[in-house]
Amino acid sequence: MYLLCIKNIFKGKTKKLSLDQAIFTSSQLAGRITWVSNAIFKLTCLTVLALDDNQLTTLPESINNLKSLKLLTLDDNNITSLPESVLQLSSLRDLHISNNPLNKESKMLLEQLKKDGVSVHL
Repeated sequence: MYLLCIKNIFKGKTKKLSLDQAIFTSSQLAGRITWVSNAIFKLTCLTVLALDDNQLTTLPESINNLKSLKLLTLDDNNITSLPESVLQLSSLRDLHISNNPLNKESKMLLEQLKKDGVSVHL
């Protein structure tokens, strides 16, 4: 598993590590991720989350905690439903979610995201 583009942010005398991109691309993990820990949704500075080519079926409601998220890639999973909380991702600009068996409700959420200016790639 590789976490790319880790940057340090210095505020005053306090050193804080901020993860702004999480890209899971290890060949050892490919196709094996079946769920996402809620811990990742505490990374409020995260701008890119790439979870392509896995076995995810849904995302937790807590995804709305990723207030800085600009790009979310979920292509080639088994996602059937998206939480309504994706509508609260105010910084989201691009959502890649092709090759997923989305249900009708999730497709309606995607239409709302498009209306909100998100580029949705099916």
